[in-house]
Amino acid sequence: MKISELSTDRAMDVFCELVPFMENIFSDEQLIAELKKKMDITEETTNAEKMSMVMGKINVIAPILLKKRRNDVLGMLATINDKTVDEVKKQNFIATLVQIREIIADKDFIDFFKSFAGLVGGA
Repeated sequence: MKISELSTDRAMDVFCELVPFMENIFSDEQLIAELKKKMDITEETTNAEKMSMVMGKINVIAPILLKKRRNDVLGMLATINDKTVDEVKKQNFIATLVQIREIIADKDFIDFFKSFAGLVGGA
């Protein structure tokens, strides 16, 4: 479910429940260091080289999110999708991937949190 589709009342509750999970995830120094690394993509970069770079990033980020920060990821998914953590744990993994993709694709949600990053960076 997209957060941007929630009523204001429900979105306020969801936001309050999400913030601690997000704080845990985005205060992970290893994750932040990896996210700061730029991929050196030029016009000459082949598709195979791009795929290799992406897989290298995933190789570092996936264990952080899916092992080290698993409970936070599960908590976020449960909160956004109005489920319990146990329900998310038991659902089909493809359903979980779809939910993750929906969060990442929710432009309004992402822009909202990016705007806070801009405020903090400019302070």
